[in-house]
Amino acid sequence: MFGLSYQFDSIDPVGGRPIALSPMLVNNGQFGAGEAGEDAFEAAFNQTRISDTDDKSTVDALFGLTQVINRRMIVQLNYSYSNSSGYLNDPYKLLSVVNTNGETQSIVHENRPDSRVKHSVYAQTKYALIMLSLIVSYRFATDDWEVTITYN
Repeated sequence: MFGLSYQFDSIDPVGGRPIALSPMLVNNGQFGAGEAGEDAFEAAFNQTRISDTDDKSTVDALFGLTQVINRRMIVQLNYSYSNSSGYLNDPYKLLSVVNTNGETQSIVHENRPDSRVKHSVYAQTKYALIMLSLIVSYRFATDDWEVTITYN
């Protein structure tokens, strides 16, 4: 089995793309009252944004082998590869900056690298018993962001 996909996304969030690690602003009266306060808030908000759009592209590939061992047993092995580049942030995701007591000090927009390569290996064995089946599987995934996932 072999699979290949290409994705291209254009990112244009409402209000513009947030500048990485810029604070999330809330107009709770700190910018003044009335129209002058609204104008001051809008000016401060615009300083935390980039108005143009950005792009992200992803290439995924999957290679898989399935082997029938006998009439009761089947084995499967898959390898997947993913390469993403461009604007990988989530423009609507926020991070809480907390102190040593766990109290929120500020809320900022996230900052991710502009590329990511992921690798994953998946193995599975199925064995048919008389009234039920036994399934054993294992997955290992890692990437260049130093995220490693292992589960079975």
